[in-house]
Amino acid sequence: MKMKLLALAAVGVLALGACSDDDPFSEESRDDFMETCSSMGGSDSQCECTWDEITENASEDEARDFLEDEDAEAPAWLTDAFSTCGAGG
Repeated sequence: MKMKLLALAAVGVLALGACSDDDPFSEESRDDFMETCSSMGGSDSQCECTWDEITENASEDEARDFLEDEDAEAPAWLTDAFSTCGAGG
């Protein structure tokens, strides 16, 4: 359950970044993600790892495509990031 909440938080943060400056991986989006991830119980290292995994494994276009489809399930690049880094456990 916690992983699902973190994934939803990540999606929300990425969506804000996509709306604000057309860059879902902007520094502002990163800062918002780190704050949200930490507030939901992720350590700094887990949150940083998760952000790095997301930005290394998803293109900006993939992130935008995912954000534009309200019915889409969380893609592997998002869920794998949480699993790899332990931020969702």
